[in-house]
Amino acid sequence: MATHHHAIRIRDAHLRDVAAIAQVRVAAWRQGYRGLVPDRYLDRPDFEHQETVQLHAALRGITSDAHLSVAEVAGQIVGYCAYGAVSDAASPLVQAGIYDLFVHPQAWNGGVGRTLLTAATEHLTAHGFAAAHLLVYEANTRGRAFYQHLGWVADGHRALAVQPAFALPVLRYWKMFQAS
Repeated sequence: MATHHHAIRIRDAHLRDVAAIAQVRVAAWRQGYRGLVPDRYLDRPDFEHQETVQLHAALRGITSDAHLSVAEVAGQIVGYCAYGAVSDAASPLVQAGIYDLFVHPQAWNGGVGRTLLTAATEHLTAHGFAAAHLLVYEANTRGRAFYQHLGWVADGHRALAVQPAFALPVLRYWKMFQAS
């Protein structure tokens, strides 16, 4: 699954991709969040199946305000990014956000995440957005360093992301886009 010698292809996700996307998500969670979230959550035998079911429902219900792209290397899905418009009760303006960005651990450090994030910001820019935000677990130092390296800036907003099995603080990062 190494990406260093293969071209990264970004394309729209399809329903047939949900199992591969779930595999990427679960592998990334298990590798990247070990020690941050409870092992019992990461090691659930039904984790991948539940993610597949949830992703299938989400992709079927996706609106024109949201977008899901996958990254392929040698025909294999190695990452994905979900992004689009974000509603915020505190602001009358429609904002853009990166909802989800995961790369399979075997493809880390190969440019997949950067390529997906670039494609997402280009799409958002083309659809009239001048900036976007994302949330990252505060304890996810690897993820925070990745976003900071690409010019995303924490704005001081901190919230609690509540999952059924745990709750962790998240930080909000913003990035202004350059006009093309």
